[in-house]
Amino acid sequence: MTEIRELEGRIRTVEQQLKALAIATPLVARLRTIPGIGLLTATALVGFVSHGMLLIHGARAVLCHAKKAAGPRRLQHWALQLERLRGHNKAAVALANKLARIAWAVWTTGTPFRDSTAPPLAPAV
Repeated sequence: MTEIRELEGRIRTVEQQLKALAIATPLVARLRTIPGIGLLTATALVGFVSHGMLLIHGARAVLCHAKKAAGPRRLQHWALQLERLRGHNKAAVALANKLARIAWAVWTTGTPFRDSTAPPLAPAV
């Protein structure tokens, strides 16, 4: 019984720390405005993902590598086509969004990402 009380005390302490973090971190408060995102999820996202711009940097790296690739993979091909249509920055943001969704799918299905080869790009006009 004593062990259970000690665990409950630790849980209360951690919850208080998370609430203090939520008050001190505007991003946690903004994330909590999303339906289904509570205190634990919001603080976990901020703690583990840290800065959402990292996905953008990764997307920019994919775009840069795709331009140098002899035969771009399907994801790179999609990103390059989008870049031609919408510009570099919008393509990077869209690709970051796609990378986040791919990461979620890999995480939840337990299967690795497999990217197939893509058809050649049409020449720029």
